Amino acid sequence: DKSNALYIWAPVPPSSDYVAVGMLCTTVDEAPDLEELRCMPRLWADPRSGPLFKAWSGTGMDGTVASMWLTGDTGVLQVSTTEEPPEMYEMSPMPDKKFYISLPHTE
Repeated sequence: DKSNALYIWAPVPPSSDYVAVGMLCTTVDEAPDLEELRCMPRLWADPRSGPLFKAWSGTGMDGTVASMWLTGDTGVLQVSTTEEPPEMYEMSPMPDKKFYISLPHTE
């Protein structure tokens, strides 16, 4: 029954110099606009250290075991194909003063 289907979209980083930040859920099998998904430079990312909340776990329509995880403070969603939380990233603390950074170049 596709009326209960949930489609989960993960950003695909343009290169290994970037990491995906969160996922997007829809109820239709139509890819969201790229502007709705986010990646950030790996240099700006730290592995998530704050608490995670398991929002759901179970078996999908095709029999795949999955679990959904939310960050407690930002509400970023990630899905794992196990009962364990996935690797999640958060933005590194930025300095209070003016700073300059070089972004990785992608083609």
